[in-house]
Amino acid sequence: MKKICENCNQEYETNQSKSKFCEKKCRLIFHKKISPSNNESENILKWSKKLKAINLLENKCKICGDDNIFHLIFHHKENNKVYKIAGIWDKRWSDIKKEIEKCELLCENCHREKHYNEKEYESRRKTKEIIVNYKGNKCEICGYNKSLAALIFHHKDKNNKKYEIGKINIRVDNLQQLNDDVMLEIDKCELLCSNCHREKHASNINLEKILNKSEIYKEQGKKIDKNMIFKLYFEDNKKIIEISKILNCSKSSISEIIKEEKIKKLKYTKVFSSPQKGTVTDEKSHRRFESYLAHKRVL
Repeated sequence: MKKICENCNQEYETNQSKSKFCEKKCRLIFHKKISPSNNESENILKWSKKLKAINLLENKCKICGDDNIFHLIFHHKENNKVYKIAGIWDKRWSDIKKEIEKCELLCENCHREKHYNEKEYESRRKTKEIIVNYKGNKCEICGYNKSLAALIFHHKDKNNKKYEIGKINIRVDNLQQLNDDVMLEIDKCELLCSNCHREKHASNINLEKILNKSEIYKEQGKKIDKNMIFKLYFEDNKKIIEISKILNCSKSSISEIIKEEKIKKLKYTKVFSSPQKGTVTDEKSHRRFESYLAHKRVL
């Protein structure tokens, strides 16, 4: 059946009546799990943080020793996660580090093998086995054939893709039971292991830039407490240089914050000073000004 994607409004083919999105990326963007931006600098920053995290966990898969950074992922050793690793890379390094320390480093193939549960996949396993055997029963790049769970159908031309083979909800006992439409979609694909599939999708990432960024990456300072600055400057009569030492931040940052506050204060003073009473509007203005000054005294 044909449907319209709720995110990109493009028409797409699906055999699932409850389907709302043409691909996983559209679903994540729609639910604001990821940003629609594909900005190169953002991707390099995220990959540089990931490389820093990989270096923290000995640079290689704990099971097979694979050290290709595009193959490696983070597996929580216990059920104590605060963040999902996939969505953590836009956070501060100190938060990332706490979560990474709960993990072990695995390549994607070993990770899929670790999570593979025969009972969970039993109903669909037979259909996948038939299609995998038809496609050669091994990764077309590296020859991997250890686990069915780690083998993926990759469309050679994404613009010619109707649907994902892995989402086909069909139970068959032999290849002849698959209809022509499904067979046509299978023939558009190549069989890859999860590691090679990840590397293929990372082919447009500039590794040199990632390495350079990872070496110079430095976490930004903590957010400056403006209320504390106002208290130290306006009430305790501290100098800017003294405040910078107390809060461990630059003089220019503090000076800019104080300057903005003075301009705001002057603006309110000009608008609300000596209001003429007698009208509802003036009385409201007077109350607003008194409220503003009371707020500043609390600060």
